[in-house]
Amino acid sequence: MIAAIKAIGDEMTERGWDKNGAAGSVKRDAEGKIVAQHDSAECMRDFDDARDAIAAREALAELKRRGSA
Repeated sequence: MIAAIKAIGDEMTERGWDKNGAAGSVKRDAEGKIVAQHDSAECMRDFDDARDAIAAREALAELKRRGSA
């Protein structure tokens, strides 16, 4: 469970999100300005995409382990 939470956190970081203390996660632009916060629709989409990407990688790894990919 902890590994899954860390994997989603890592994936969200790759998507430009960072932890901003008590304010929750934020996404910044190239200049460092906050462009989205943790309760935004963009964050929810990125979270869903991150979860799906992790599931796809795990499924591919399982297929490779079985010799099917």
